[in-house]
Amino acid sequence: MSVNGSKAEVKSLFIAAGCNRIVNNVSWGASGLVSFGAQNAVAIFCPKLAQILTTLPGHKAAVNCTHWLPSNKFAFKAKHLERHYLLSGDADGTIILWELSVADNKWRLVLQLPQSHKKGTLIVGSRPMVTLSLAQLPGNTGLIALAMGGLDNKIYLYCGERTGKCELDSILLVSSSQDKGIRIWKLTLRGSLANTEGTHKRVATTVNPKSILSASMDKTMMIWQPERKTGIWMNVVTVGELSHCALGFYGGHWSPDARSILAHGYGGSFHMWKNIGVSSDNWQPQKVPSGHFAPVTDITWARYGEYMLSVSHDQTTRIFAPWHNQHPQSNGDSWHEIARPQVHGHDINCAAIIQGKGNHRFVSGAEEKVARVFEAPLSFLKTLHHATSEKSSFPEDVQADVQVLGANMSALGLYTKPIYVNATHEVQDNPGNDGLDTL
Repeated sequence: MSVNGSKAEVKSLFIAAGCNRIVNNVSWGASGLVSFGAQNAVAIFCPKLAQILTTLPGHKAAVNCTHWLPSNKFAFKAKHLERHYLLSGDADGTIILWELSVADNKWRLVLQLPQSHKKGTLIVGSRPMVTLSLAQLPGNTGLIALAMGGLDNKIYLYCGERTGKCELDSILLVSSSQDKGIRIWKLTLRGSLANTEGTHKRVATTVNPKSILSASMDKTMMIWQPERKTGIWMNVVTVGELSHCALGFYGGHWSPDARSILAHGYGGSFHMWKNIGVSSDNWQPQKVPSGHFAPVTDITWARYGEYMLSVSHDQTTRIFAPWHNQHPQSNGDSWHEIARPQVHGHDINCAAIIQGKGNHRFVSGAEEKVARVFEAPLSFLKTLHHATSEKSSFPEDVQADVQVLGANMSALGLYTKPIYVNATHEVQDNPGNDGLDTL
């Protein structure tokens, strides 16, 4: 890039994106990276840095499936691999194969199937299939099994070679349903008995050796393990998020070392917990990247560039700012979402920072044809100072000019009511009194 005859270097500093709302959209590979569809792009983020590293353009429709090769189940075989591969598919049926070179962290598009994927090749009746799992059968590496589950409440199993013959020792299949049940099936040779079965209340998404991870629409994830004496599967870990939203997690995923678990939710968000315990389990929430899950319609900078404000058709206003003293592997400051000052009932189209004197203020406009003005409360200013300043103490001169301490959410969650520094300050209880508040 050339500016006035001199060369200027441009590099990617920060990427914010939300995850598409679909079950098979997320994959945690043996590379240690997580892939997901963000609108028409494939996004790659590093859990250790809590940052989106890059986006892969190529699809012309919403990406609804990503899958790493090798997956995290084969992480023990992938430590010395020089290349990792990623499959992605979109709503138009386009399938693309990507290659990651470990040495220089470079991506390239290896292959795009010449014909779009129209429909399944196996006919299983009139009800569509919504999930499938492919596994190699033990004992004979030439045999595979394909399990499919659909809207007819049944599981279909195909196995064998082209001749249709099937031989196996035993293999476990875990299935889940909207009937709130998890079932474990054991496939064995004829004449032997299946001694593993059970039903539990959650939606299963993946299985780890001797452990099952389940994610549910109640916005919780659970880890199940068999009890040593009885063999009954028990819930040993429960993590989740408190929310007024009734719609929860679309899927749960193990890390390659099984020390972390990741879920993605209805609002395009990620939720991750890591087991930091030594002698006993101690699962603690971790930082994850975030962003809008619908088109971004406007972006504006703060008056002095200390943060960036964006609005979207996902009906939210978000503030992103650089964080000091972050992960030692990161180069410089890392950016994160620090506030969501507006969660609206309409698609938001525009926003502008008010450049006058006084506290931080912005105005936004949505499809309802109403302009709303927001003012930052003290709680947000402290969060902003903590994230962007290397100093630990909050400046008193800034606090002296603050008129609003925070904001109260109404019972129905339709608007916020400001809490003023001066308790005697009267304010009408109407939707016009919106306050800027932190998450």
